[in-house]
Amino acid sequence: MADDPLIVAALQPFETLSPRHAAYLMFQVMWVATLLAMYLVTLGGRWRTAVVAVVALALLGETHHLVRAAFTLKYNSGLWTVWPMPVVGVWMLLQQRAA
Repeated sequence: MADDPLIVAALQPFETLSPRHAAYLMFQVMWVATLLAMYLVTLGGRWRTAVVAVVALALLGETHHLVRAAFTLKYNSGLWTVWPMPVVGVWMLLQQRAA
């Protein structure tokens, strides 16, 4: 993962922290993001649609593992675990559109 530019860029702000503090801060950020997403879903309407769309697009974005492996012709970490994610992302978008 240390050679993945996306991971390096995402974790760069935590570089100066100790591993324990970085893990704690990352947990807190994700916890607040989850609570916010759950609150917005409970509001319904456009907010629910926005949360579903963001999650679905994030799942579709995981196809970068497949694209990177296809262009480099090398194994990419996450290559085998990524297969269901785009499928779920498309399914979520279709379900949201039908609702």
